[in-house]
Amino acid sequence: MVSRKSLIFWCIISSGECIDCEKDLDPLPTNYTGPTLGPGDNVSVDFVRQLSSWFSCNTTLPLPILYRLLQLAEKSLRLHPNSVQDIGLSPDQCVHVCGDVHGQFKDLLNIFHLKGDPSADNMYLFNGDIVDRGPASLQCIVLLLAWHAASPESVYINRGNHEAINMNMKDGFHRELMEKYNDNILFDFFQEIFSWLPAATVVSDKVLILHGGLSSIPGLQLDDIRRIPRGNSFQPDDSDLLCDLLWSDPMQIGMGIRESSRGGGVLFGSDITATFLHNNSLQCLVRSHSEIKEGCACSHPGCYTVFSAPSRSR
Repeated sequence: MVSRKSLIFWCIISSGECIDCEKDLDPLPTNYTGPTLGPGDNVSVDFVRQLSSWFSCNTTLPLPILYRLLQLAEKSLRLHPNSVQDIGLSPDQCVHVCGDVHGQFKDLLNIFHLKGDPSADNMYLFNGDIVDRGPASLQCIVLLLAWHAASPESVYINRGNHEAINMNMKDGFHRELMEKYNDNILFDFFQEIFSWLPAATVVSDKVLILHGGLSSIPGLQLDDIRRIPRGNSFQPDDSDLLCDLLWSDPMQIGMGIRESSRGGGVLFGSDITATFLHNNSLQCLVRSHSEIKEGCACSHPGCYTVFSAPSRSR
């Protein structure tokens, strides 16, 4: 467990960097045989493969290894210059865009089984909602953060509306962490990490990928999205624009902007999509956020939805 001294320091700076994994946490169990990550180690691809195998049989990591891994993942995420990450693709590269995972660890492993491990030529973008609802949110988000820390140019993660404290308290991630670790500081650290996740990704200057959809803000530009604050446990509710990007949905029929029944974001028509794409020299928008039994669908011209938690559709 984390010492009282560390808890006080955490409350002041709100960052997992205050945790000394060797001094503040209990030592590794003597019978532990899983992947290890020492104080001077970086996250390697070999470590991530061991972690994947470990999670297939076990639900948790010892706290010293978990905190060290999260510290390295947060450090990697901070290197993104702003809230839009850019991916350039050469003709021999591809990026697999994955939608909501929602704590379905077996489904996540199946994605890697079908499409292969991440690499420089075989990239992945996970488009938010990694946690909540499913039984293994911890394994899903930790494995993806580990992949990003080990190979940041191979695995990218966008923020979803469930990478937020209000949803995590309601839909299961907080409860899961407390059952597995009984550590509220760990939950706070995840909120800090979530706040560093980009709001959107642009692929080859032509495809915009974000979790929810477009905003009611007139004349929205990519630079407006780039300026969304990150870090310091920044929440979607702290920004009307970020809330729209993570909560909005496309209308299959209808134009303009309408009120959403979700309680956040808006409904936007194909005219809104067409104007935004034209004004920003983009070809299409890819989003997630909605359950699609087939895995992907065209929501309206220029807008596509991808969903990757098939267990929720059974």
